[in-house]
Amino acid sequence: MEQILVVDDSVDIRAYLGAVLKSAGYHVHEAANGSTVIELLESNPVDLLVTDIVMPITDGIATIRDVKRLFPDIKIIATSGYYFYLQMAGKLGADRIFEKPFDAEKLLAAIRALLRTGRSDSPFVGARVAHAGRPNRRYSEDASAFHTTDAWR
Repeated sequence: MEQILVVDDSVDIRAYLGAVLKSAGYHVHEAANGSTVIELLESNPVDLLVTDIVMPITDGIATIRDVKRLFPDIKIIATSGYYFYLQMAGKLGADRIFEKPFDAEKLLAAIRALLRTGRSDSPFVGARVAHAGRPNRRYSEDASAFHTTDAWR
């Protein structure tokens, strides 16, 4: 059974992701922030990490950096409500990024693809893109398509 570590300071999001991932057949570990991730990974190796970015104590950016340095084979999906941080996460080694709120089915599809292929062409596949001139405007789910939707932040 494939192992996934979910790191998010929101108890509700951890519970939601845990339920979604368990129902899809994954074994799920949880952490409230990045401060315990390295210790958890040393005692419980995982195949994939899903991490929030904005968290107290140790944020997701530091978590991604440390995990990629110490455990380079672990696949990482970064989530956040702030696209700027997701861009940084992608540059630091996140294999996929998802802006909150995200679709659970799309997240599961990304997890399956990463675990199956073991690689990522671009972390920005599936990311929503924030337009520089209008940062609150939402764009399509596919970062390569730049037509607007009617959704506003």
